[in-house]
Amino acid sequence: MTASRKTLAAGILVLLAAVLLPWGVKQFSSPPPGGENAAPSHTRTAATTRPTAKLLAADASLPAPQICPHPAGSEEHRTWLQDRGEALMDLSWNDDKESLDLILAEFSNPDPEIRADALQATLNFASQDAIPRLERVALATDSAEERQKLQDAAEYLKLPSITEVLAKRKKTDTK
Repeated sequence: MTASRKTLAAGILVLLAAVLLPWGVKQFSSPPPGGENAAPSHTRTAATTRPTAKLLAADASLPAPQICPHPAGSEEHRTWLQDRGEALMDLSWNDDKESLDLILAEFSNPDPEIRADALQATLNFASQDAIPRLERVALATDSAEERQKLQDAAEYLKLPSITEVLAKRKKTDTK
């Protein structure tokens, strides 16, 4: 292969990576703490309960959650849930406090599917700043299953990142 063919092949590979990366991240991301068999948002049922009122009063600094304007069970409601879940995942790619606050606000949403999407977005955001909110929501939630998922997520976020582990290892090796 000549240099120009190699350059062309490298360019095509970069283009393919740029196009396929968002799909691959969504398809092959690590499973949430709930396990590999956790149901995707479009197949979950409304079996969980809303966090109690004491939680809502405790976080006045967060914006209000977005409530679906459509009746439950309607096609519009289903579409809105899917769009809101995607919006939360889009927010999880940002690295700013406002985006994290918008995600965390949805833990007080009455819709269990939105709360589950908010949990997934929080894990994707991967900020330890979310830990106190996760712990407060877990304490205020009536559902044992939802409480456990929130506690597992908080414990997961407490784990050190790979950069923290490598920095610690480098620091130990230089001593």
